[in-house]
Amino acid sequence: MQATQTATRTCLNCSAPYEHDQSFCPSCGQSTHVHRLTMGHILHEFFHAIFHTDTSIFGIIKHLMIRPGYIARAYVDGKRKSLYNPFNFLVVLVALSILIINLSGVDVFQARNGNPVANLMTKHFNLVIFFTVPLTALYTSLLFRKQEVNFAEAAVLACYTAGERTVFFLVLVIPLMKFFPEHHLAIIWSYLWLYALYFAMACVQFTGQRTVLGFFKGILPTIFLQITLYLLIFLGIYLYHVLK
Repeated sequence: MQATQTATRTCLNCSAPYEHDQSFCPSCGQSTHVHRLTMGHILHEFFHAIFHTDTSIFGIIKHLMIRPGYIARAYVDGKRKSLYNPFNFLVVLVALSILIINLSGVDVFQARNGNPVANLMTKHFNLVIFFTVPLTALYTSLLFRKQEVNFAEAAVLACYTAGERTVFFLVLVIPLMKFFPEHHLAIIWSYLWLYALYFAMACVQFTGQRTVLGFFKGILPTIFLQITLYLLIFLGIYLYHVLK
């Protein structure tokens, strides 16, 4: 009798063995049908990443407009295969925002007035956005600790909402600043309050605390965030003049 040969192959991603009739690696989940890269494959992956259902940038942006808390809760509860990763989502949107702001020529922080702190924030706009995430997550986890929201879970909510906030900033705030620069302060304050209300809605959806108190607590993280940022800005200006 001839020995039966096992038709096994090796995954190109993790080197785990799989049967020849398996479409996906049982270890890492990568497709077993890996072909040589062509421009056709690259374009397909590019448009798939942008337009394909909930796992695309456009798909998650659409859902986050009115269901930010539900999306974050679904991700925290384990629905992660069909949802765009919140941390990747924020990185992509921040990179896009830097490109669009530079192309638009809008002076977001009014660095042209000679303010050294504003100049620093303009040069490192990406770090400013990323810095707000752990602060927002910290304040959210403290305010909703009775709902057993920990820092990591709050960070998921903070990333999704910060990414959507960036979309709102690019689509509405940047054009308004471009065409109505004399109303810069009013635009910024309107934007901040709209985001505070949006984040409060997200917190209500995320925690399930559908009460006036829950909504009010949802506004507080963004208020505390702005107070913290302004204190740091004032401290930076003070140190600049002292050490000058």
